[in-house]
Amino acid sequence: MKNFKSKFVFTAAFLAAGILLNSAAVYAEELITFPAETEYTQETSEPDTDLQSFTDPLENTAENISEESTEPTSEDTAAEATDEDSSVDPTEAPTEEEDTSIALDNYDVFEAVKVKRSIMNSEENYTNGQMKTLLKFLAKQKAIQERYVYYDTQGYGMEKYTNETDLDPDPAFPGSIYKFRPALLSREGYIHSGWMYQGQIYTSTSKFPMPEHDVYVTPQWIKSIKVTFFGGDFEDFTGAQSYTYTSTESITYYLPGSDKITRKGYTITGWQSSLDGSIYSPNEKIKLPDDDITFTAIWAPASYNVTMFANNGKLLDKYDIKVTCGENFIIPECTFEKEGYEFSYWKYDGNKYLPGDSLTIPALLNGEKIIISAVWKKVS
Repeated sequence: MKNFKSKFVFTAAFLAAGILLNSAAVYAEELITFPAETEYTQETSEPDTDLQSFTDPLENTAENISEESTEPTSEDTAAEATDEDSSVDPTEAPTEEEDTSIALDNYDVFEAVKVKRSIMNSEENYTNGQMKTLLKFLAKQKAIQERYVYYDTQGYGMEKYTNETDLDPDPAFPGSIYKFRPALLSREGYIHSGWMYQGQIYTSTSKFPMPEHDVYVTPQWIKSIKVTFFGGDFEDFTGAQSYTYTSTESITYYLPGSDKITRKGYTITGWQSSLDGSIYSPNEKIKLPDDDITFTAIWAPASYNVTMFANNGKLLDKYDIKVTCGENFIIPECTFEKEGYEFSYWKYDGNKYLPGDSLTIPALLNGEKIIISAVWKKVS
């Protein structure tokens, strides 16, 4: 008989505990709808909400439930009914510019019951300002634990960082979206391109979902190379003879035309590589090597148009002849007419030229033109 009573009491207690756990879970689901994905970005500023506001109305904590009887009292039932009938409007919760959310499905149901419904917006997502406060609250209740991102500098220079502590271990909550520190380490011959974690490269603009464990990152390096463009051994440059810039290996690059290095009367027709002697066209798309490289300009005389202008009062009476810089241009006969006048000679740059004379085509700058005009004398 004693064994029967013991088994009966144990069974009743077990059933009562099961009912209580199920009720708490239902109560939590009625209070809070947890989003499926995490999109929270940590803020640097402290939210205005006081942590005390989370704990004041929270009477059914895990500790209180564990200390109370396994059977709900009439007072508890009445309080629960009152809470269900209350007209709490989620839209009256504090709002922020950006709504973000967190998934808490894996946390203890009793910890979830502690979270006030008023911290959710009309879409039942946590607002950005309340998110940090909630995380701190849950951390205080040991529902979640703060983790850290550790930066391994590999001993390279930090002179580009504002403070020596910029790469100290950085705390982050699991489930939050973490943004890595800028990649500013210094290493001779290399460019710090980002932070490596589990085979993937992250930059300061990456959005990294913080896992439930510490994260250790190492710098990702790209070899830097010097690319030099050299105009050659001439003395008639109108600007710089050469220029050099720093790039990275294996990137795609378009070679320049004649806009960077210029010579009066000449144009660049190609660039010769210092590595293998290959010649590339201006504006050609190439892949840079993994070593320093120099491209030397290949020049050719510039081409111009010589305009033969009638100068007879008719602006459209003219024609062009294609020439190149340095060419000996033979002055043509005049085929134009001007009523009451006869052709006398051609004039260019203050000089007189007769048909059959030779003119050496000068070197011109961009925008300069060669216009040879007819000069007329009145017929008596």
